[in-house]
Amino acid sequence: MSRLTRRQFIGRTAIIAGSLPLFAWDDACQRANVTTSTLQTFRSSLDGTVIYPVDQGYAQAALAYNRRYHHAPMMIVVPKNAHDVKKAVEFAKAHSITLSPRGGGHNYCGWSTCDGMVIDFQDMAGVSLTNNASRAHIGPGAMLLDAYQTLWCEGKCSLPGGTCPSVGLAGYTLGGGWGLYSRAWGFMCDRLREVQAVTADGNIIVANANNEHADLFRACRGGGGGSLCIVTEFVYEPIPLAAATLSRFGITFEDAAAFINAYQSFVPTAAENLTCSMSFSNRPGHDTPRMGMSSIVIGEKADWHTVMDPFIQQIEDANVGHTNPNPTESNPAEIAAMFGVPDWHDYTICQDLPTARSLDKSAAFKSTSVYIDDPLTSDGINTFLSVIEERQNDASFTTSASISMDCYGGQITNEPEGGSVICHRNATAVSQIITAWDETAEASYIKKNIDWINDTRKTLAAVATSGAYVNYCDDAIEDWETAYWGDQYPFLQHVKYKYDSENVFNFPQSIRLP
Repeated sequence: MSRLTRRQFIGRTAIIAGSLPLFAWDDACQRANVTTSTLQTFRSSLDGTVIYPVDQGYAQAALAYNRRYHHAPMMIVVPKNAHDVKKAVEFAKAHSITLSPRGGGHNYCGWSTCDGMVIDFQDMAGVSLTNNASRAHIGPGAMLLDAYQTLWCEGKCSLPGGTCPSVGLAGYTLGGGWGLYSRAWGFMCDRLREVQAVTADGNIIVANANNEHADLFRACRGGGGGSLCIVTEFVYEPIPLAAATLSRFGITFEDAAAFINAYQSFVPTAAENLTCSMSFSNRPGHDTPRMGMSSIVIGEKADWHTVMDPFIQQIEDANVGHTNPNPTESNPAEIAAMFGVPDWHDYTICQDLPTARSLDKSAAFKSTSVYIDDPLTSDGINTFLSVIEERQNDASFTTSASISMDCYGGQITNEPEGGSVICHRNATAVSQIITAWDETAEASYIKKNIDWINDTRKTLAAVATSGAYVNYCDDAIEDWETAYWGDQYPFLQHVKYKYDSENVFNFPQSIRLP
């Protein structure tokens, strides 16, 4: 690249990148006051690599997971270690280049990709166990499926991760991390014991609950990613787990109200080894919406029956139509595959399961959330169901939308040693609302779906709360600071000022300086 003049570099960029407007790269380079020689020197200084718009693979690397958003990064840095990240932060700061860290890249608003520098952690994705599997050291590029496999296959242990195989542990943890075993073990961030991070000043530090950076460590437990520092290693305390039992209920939609009523009276106070997630969605081309619930009990099949048989008896006494939940005794590695790997039974756990990145399927979508602090009244239940029924009956919607209820309670209510910034621990459940559409959809249909999500959130917040889950970030929420963090937000602002007083790490919903 050093043999090219900048104009040649620009022209080649416009041809190869395709997504960049003509001379956009030139303008970006001039604003940053960088030359091709500067860029080559920066790339040569790293153990990792830098993908520029002239490089093969740029177009794919520049894509955001949510195809609703489009970016044209000046560069994509793929670091090998924390020192590469330090150099990248220093370079971006020196040239006033916006930067965004990208672990799994699943930020719902596309903020893990930007038009400046993207720091992509695909080459820092290691998962290793130490101290007889009492500690798990995980890189910021690791994804849930791969972590589940290593933890169980090498240490017969696990963490309270979620269900999407390609979600990155970095953003998932930094936003709190509700998962499959959360009622027993708390949020993912509650199992976090230490982080290595690069600050806005380019320092590489270690933060934990007992050192001089305890405030930053606490902020990393739920404060969201990309605002305060860039974490380059997560250290967790996993929990031994020999067996877990998964079941899936199908519920007749006409009995949905009765099922939700039974669900919310039983699950929040049930045994802590139970975690449940319920959802309902419209089904274009069918007569009625779909409704179901997944439950996981830590333990063997007999343990599942001990926990769940009283609930089954409860819904049967109420004549709630449902399919046999068919509990399957398994392990966390296999359960993760069940949720996210097509034809998972064709593979052998711990041997030939596909990697999470090979399964990553993106789409154009819009999502949001509300917290349900108290059990819904009958009117509240009907409100949740009616928005799906109305969408089901509107033939102009040719794609589905869903509303979930992920149960809280159990260990979720307890703050870990060292604290966190999660203000919604005492909620009954968090509810995600999501819909997707084909990338080639007409603009009018895209707008119709976005409007539906925004209107639905307002409708549900009126019978639930205005609180929202930062990992389901939504650029349409105006009071996002209090919706995500409530009374914890001033503390986050204090940490922001202490570690990033020049606002190096910023995006539309990053922590603001006080």
